[in-house]
Amino acid sequence: MSIGLAVSDDGIRWSRDESNPVIEPGRAGAWNGLRVVSPSVRVEDDGSLVMAVHGQSREDARGAVLGRVGLYRAESME
Repeated sequence: MSIGLAVSDDGIRWSRDESNPVIEPGRAGAWNGLRVVSPSVRVEDDGSLVMAVHGQSREDARGAVLGRVGLYRAESME
């Protein structure tokens, strides 16, 4: 499962980021080695976008660790 980025001014017409997917599961042992889910995006004052995602490694899934949060920053797509 990977996460892409798209923006819209009206919620009808969307523009996909050309570098999609912007966040993918990582290599074995990485914070996001098993999955990346639950994106949440914030628009900063300068127009850049910050996306927080929940990631989990296989090791986290075996233990009591729920996972970790990772951040992705993109310049404004305007």
